Amino acid sequence: MSQIQQQLSIAPNRTLLAGFSQGAVMSWSIVLNAPHSIGAAAIFSGRLPESVGSPTPQQNRRNLPQLFVGHGQNDQRIALALDEQAVALAQQRGYALSFHRYADLGHGINPQELTDFKQWAAGLSLQKPSS
Repeated sequence: MSQIQQQLSIAPNRTLLAGFSQGAVMSWSIVLNAPHSIGAAAIFSGRLPESVGSPTPQQNRRNLPQLFVGHGQNDQRIALALDEQAVALAQQRGYALSFHRYADLGHGINPQELTDFKQWAAGLSLQKPSS
């Protein structure tokens, strides 16, 4: 990810990562194992990756990425309970997050989830690096 950020001249704290399904699993991995590499993440219908690193003891909670997590209650591919476990772990580690469950959604993204994501993203405070 750092190579792409360098090529595009985008600082890690100004990077919004988003992933659906397997991409959401990869997003959880980056969020929990390399939180300093992004400023925010949107996770759609995911679960924890196989290996989740231990939190960095000196991690400043202010510098943790902001998270949006959305999951359908009727998801037959990745059970909602698996994303709930990931959310609980993130909360234990001090992440600020917005978690949304969608009653009529299976394994996908619906218009309401997109609206919720857009509202959340509009309120992000991805700060420019101080000079």
